[in-house]
Amino acid sequence: MREVSPTELLEQLQEMVEVLAAPVLVQTSWLTAREYPVDELWLQFFDSVPGWLPRLTDAGVVTPNALGALNDLSRHLVTLTESQNPAVFTREGLATANVWEQVRAAAQTALVQMAPSRR
Repeated sequence: MREVSPTELLEQLQEMVEVLAAPVLVQTSWLTAREYPVDELWLQFFDSVPGWLPRLTDAGVVTPNALGALNDLSRHLVTLTESQNPAVFTREGLATANVWEQVRAAAQTALVQMAPSRR
């Protein structure tokens, strides 16, 4: 099996972050198309990113600023799990919970920092 290159990993990471940064309607459409529950938005990030970041950083495809923005996004996602409010992981919660707005804002910042012109 071919090893995934750092550039390919970065593209996959950007796709994940794009979904987290997207407006609620885009997020719900993404979830519906895949028949995923709301918590899949953060699960995909945490299932992949902690293992990928060292490799991406070592390969020089993630700058220190992008790394900082991704860590900030990660902290916001942790806040979701720590909220102990199951309503946060409903479609209504996705649309109304302030913590999701914070996640979207942090994801948008991460996307800006991950942009090719920033590397």
